[in-house]
Amino acid sequence: MKKLCKMIKALFIISLFLSCNKENLTQHKSPTEYFPNTIGNYWEYNVYDSGQIPVDPKLPRNYTVKVSIIGIKKLVDSIDAYVWQISYPDGNDFRYIRMVGDTIKVFDTIYSRTVQNLQFPRHIFLIPFHDGDIWQNDLYDSDIYTTSLVRNVAVNWQFYDSAFKIFDHYLGPETEFKDTYWFKPNIGIIKIYLHEYIAAPLNIQLWQLKSYYLK
Repeated sequence: MKKLCKMIKALFIISLFLSCNKENLTQHKSPTEYFPNTIGNYWEYNVYDSGQIPVDPKLPRNYTVKVSIIGIKKLVDSIDAYVWQISYPDGNDFRYIRMVGDTIKVFDTIYSRTVQNLQFPRHIFLIPFHDGDIWQNDLYDSDIYTTSLVRNVAVNWQFYDSAFKIFDHYLGPETEFKDTYWFKPNIGIIKIYLHEYIAAPLNIQLWQLKSYYLK
């Protein structure tokens, strides 16, 4: 009888621990957008970065990044884009997102300064995603995306069903990206694995969704 009581107590503690973690990971209202792109949305990620110590010894390998949609901006072609702010421990970076029909175009701060730059988004995603989709970006050289449906993805003690795994392989002069994104419809990117070489030592990053809020 004592052994049974101990087992029940242990199971209760484990279930309480998991439920607490789940609550911390899913702070949001009922989402309505397949690809959430509303001002006020944000996502927080736990990040492991293999390149942090060689680049800046003051920064840890593990840190938190917050991605927030903060406004709308007209780019050089006078067309609006949503502004996504990426808050790192040492400062902010920005992405500009446009949704044109079924196409999501992602621009960065460097390659959005001219109208010609805007012909070559850093990323292109075609939504809604389907198992077995393949498409190519208009970037120079080779930039090919493939998708597959994943029935169950574990991220920080949280399980997401029916997510899409998006693999992006870019190959250019002294550059190769083999990046993977896991996307859960109506939530957004839940996990990222970056495997990138740019004329320098290989850099690997792992982003895992920690919490989020959707308006």
